[in-house]
Amino acid sequence: MRHDNSLSRPIRDYRSKDKVDVICTNPPFGGTEEDGIQANFPSAFRTKETADLFMVLIMTLLKDGGRGAVVLPDGFLFGEGVKTRIKEKLP
Repeated sequence: MRHDNSLSRPIRDYRSKDKVDVICTNPPFGGTEEDGIQANFPSAFRTKETADLFMVLIMTLLKDGGRGAVVLPDGFLFGEGVKTRIKEKLP
């Protein structure tokens, strides 16, 4: 186990060996990330909002057919902008 900021690793660095079948998490939502973290994500998903960034990370780390259980902030699925692009990517 390593204590670190999960969002600090660029998404493009994850490979198929890093993917998992199940993710169950309650990430630290409700905040904003420091400058530079956004650059670790594809341009369509760049934001400072931690809820959005964690959802993109979780979707990246799940294998095809994988399952995730994620505690989300109220209204998360009803936002616009990056949230709309996240919803479009959900299976």
